[in-house]
Amino acid sequence: MGRNLKSYFDSYLDKIFYVLRYGIPWRAINCNKLHYTTYHKFYQKLVKLNIFKITYDILVETYCKKNPDKIKTLFIDSSMIKNINGKDNTGRNHYDRNRKGNKITVLVNCIGIPISIVLSPANIHDAKLTETIINNSVIKVLKTKIISDKGYITPIPGFIWNNILYYIILYCSK
Repeated sequence: MGRNLKSYFDSYLDKIFYVLRYGIPWRAINCNKLHYTTYHKFYQKLVKLNIFKITYDILVETYCKKNPDKIKTLFIDSSMIKNINGKDNTGRNHYDRNRKGNKITVLVNCIGIPISIVLSPANIHDAKLTETIINNSVIKVLKTKIISDKGYITPIPGFIWNNILYYIILYCSK
């Protein structure tokens, strides 16, 4: 299985969450006992075990069971992310001088809690990602209003994917 931990489990988690929350480099951790690479290696083990995804799925599922009225209206939008090195899921972004990039698409509820997150190449149109993000959701999105911008609108206001009806409503700011 491996060696015993050099410190308490919660001290590892404290350092990992500190790095993730504030976006600092691993080498900037204030380490008294252990080297920063020890925390980074432990973080990599947790990522390989898919611990963060499993925890996120459990939290979203529990939240939605306790608050079913909070998922009657959902919001969807995406944003481009520059990918300078060109690794992992990149596509040419025609809005940013054809540079390599990724697109993050998020489906949130009325108070901003992410229900589903999808990473894709930057050159995929928003309308093509709608079905993917709904199918990747932890909860079943049935008969739900989804509010979006023009990128997600198809010519038919109520359209059917896999025999499920979704209503996508265009948001217009005045």
